[in-house]
Amino acid sequence: MKTILKSLQGMLTAALLIACAATAHARSWRINNDATKKPHFADINAAMSSSDVVAGDTLYLDPGCNLTANQAVTKKVNIIGTGYFLAGNVHQPATIGGSSFNLKAEGIKVEGCMVTATTVFYSNNITLERCRLQKVTYSGTAQNAIVRQCYITDQVIGASATSTNTSGWTIENCIILLTSWNPIDYLYMPVIRNNYIKTTLNESVAIARVSGGTITDNILAYGSSQSTAYWEVKDCAVSNNVFVSQKDFSEDAVFALTGSNDERYRLKDDSPAKGAATNGGDCGPFDGRYPYVCSGFPLGMPRFASSTVPTRPEDGQLRVTQTVALQGE
Repeated sequence: MKTILKSLQGMLTAALLIACAATAHARSWRINNDATKKPHFADINAAMSSSDVVAGDTLYLDPGCNLTANQAVTKKVNIIGTGYFLAGNVHQPATIGGSSFNLKAEGIKVEGCMVTATTVFYSNNITLERCRLQKVTYSGTAQNAIVRQCYITDQVIGASATSTNTSGWTIENCIILLTSWNPIDYLYMPVIRNNYIKTTLNESVAIARVSGGTITDNILAYGSSQSTAYWEVKDCAVSNNVFVSQKDFSEDAVFALTGSNDERYRLKDDSPAKGAATNGGDCGPFDGRYPYVCSGFPLGMPRFASSTVPTRPEDGQLRVTQTVALQGE
């Protein structure tokens, strides 16, 4: 806890400078569509058009940044946002909107972003981590993608169950909630582990048209007219999953259902998913190799956890109390 006499914007700038200094050689850039905040670039497209931005650089999206046009990432950069589900938090989310968010260079990493556009992989070895996402799909060849610790409200969909165009995807420690169709569809040789995958459409399953992969330690909720969580899942190593049908399923039998939008999916004490995973761990997103991080706070990024502004000055000074937190896991 620190008592300071700086504005919120001043503290934010200082926090970002600390984060930007973490890498000795690669450079860091601020993105904000609000020119009054004096960013380096107004959006990601402008950064990609600049010869100053090169592979290995990091683009930081300012709190409150709202990118409404389609964005295309054409260089191997890291893009870091501020997290999501931040209502009531002084550290506000940055949003990548438009109709498509196109990732066109090999090795791109996107972390802590709220993406309301469809995310499209155009290249190999792309990572989405701790993001709030809509639909995730591909164009051309996009192998070995990683979708990790994300909150998703649409499909993660590849080319087909036999196509190498989208082979080797890893989907882990995600919360995937879909009201129509199959949340995970058309993947070849994927790793699907430690997720909560839910469809509420009667005719849908949690995972469809997948072959040659590994499916383990998940909680899978499927449509009430289905007898299984899978459809056309072939030649996969399937183990230690918890299956629930919407026909007789109530989430309060599995989850605590308290706290924020994503925190509510922590397991209750007597959940059937407790101890049901590999090596005695828990099924679902909050266990396994990369436990889900609520609100998608990026690793190592300072943020404002709280702010208190008094109603009147004391001894001629207005003392603003702020808590700065650092995500360490």
